[in-house]
Amino acid sequence: MFIADIKRVVEQVSRDKGIDVEILIRALEEALRSAARKKFGSKVDIEAQYSPDTGEIEVFQFKEVVDDEVTEPDLQISLVEGRKLDPDCEVGDSSVPKWIRPPLAASPPNLPNR
Repeated sequence: MFIADIKRVVEQVSRDKGIDVEILIRALEEALRSAARKKFGSKVDIEAQYSPDTGEIEVFQFKEVVDDEVTEPDLQISLVEGRKLDPDCEVGDSSVPKWIRPPLAASPPNLPNR
């Protein structure tokens, strides 16, 4: 499924099943968070956001900004690296070092011609 199709599918399911769009969006976001936690581990702080205007889904991984030594790379980011993303960040802040592209946003596989 392509990202452009997600908005259409959410609207269609809402109409066909009589389910509020907001409930479908929350379920979609939670499903993506759950899938990301399974892939990256339960300790990782992950947030998923769906934009009904664009139909785009973004999944973010938050990391704690630490002074110098990063002891848990999946959970922490150094102050130096954090300031590359946000010049105003401080030790103890939560930083978003990367955007995780959800599987639904991936390009479709090349299928053999029949």
